Amino acid sequence: MEYQEKKLKTAGRFTYIASYTKDAGDRLLVLAAGDDHQAEVEAVLGAFPAAAPVILTLAPVEWDTDYAPWPAAGVFREQRDFGGGADDTLRSILEEGIPAVRKEFGLTAEPAKTAILGYSLGGLFAFWSLYRTDAFGLCATCSGSLWYPDLDKYCADHEICVSDARVYFSLGGKEAKTKNPVMSTIEDRTRALYTEFQAKPGITSFLEMNPGGHFKDVPRRIAKAAAWLFREEKAGDR
Repeated sequence: MEYQEKKLKTAGRFTYIASYTKDAGDRLLVLAAGDDHQAEVEAVLGAFPAAAPVILTLAPVEWDTDYAPWPAAGVFREQRDFGGGADDTLRSILEEGIPAVRKEFGLTAEPAKTAILGYSLGGLFAFWSLYRTDAFGLCATCSGSLWYPDLDKYCADHEICVSDARVYFSLGGKEAKTKNPVMSTIEDRTRALYTEFQAKPGITSFLEMNPGGHFKDVPRRIAKAAAWLFREEKAGDR
């Protein structure tokens, strides 16, 4: 898939990068990826045979800080603690990144046409964003770090901001098979949150289990999530 990439520099510390094809439509996907995002972008654009969404990524990303909703201890040996900078990241996206894309491409950025999607800790960030802003009517958490400390309590104490959101969960079938006591809760936590979302009136949600572990077929999993979020046909939604 041939695409163009344009850097949209703003006053903040992030550089926003817009990726688009010649048939870019009036849809926006905020991709919570790392600095090396090309494979994910190409996979997403390849999932749309006609008009593809404009994809907005940001760099440089300090993964364990920028996508972490609040400070928490690291879960791996010698891993630094999570910095809890997600609020600042989200504020920058809403106040700098999305307005820059709207100006550049003339997008409406209506919630029903605006998605946020992330993988791993980026998936946690995308999911958590539903509770912080009504800017995103579409959300996908792919192998999201939904094991994050106190996330279940946070979700129980708060409501998402868009009452008719479409929310996609995905996970690898082997991800819970780990000796790490925190990471091993990932499937139970993901299924529990998915069950809660199924019970929310007006919310459309879907859980897809994939073969393999956390690092298998990452671009393809992200592309599948984007295709589900933006498709007009809703047959098969659960």
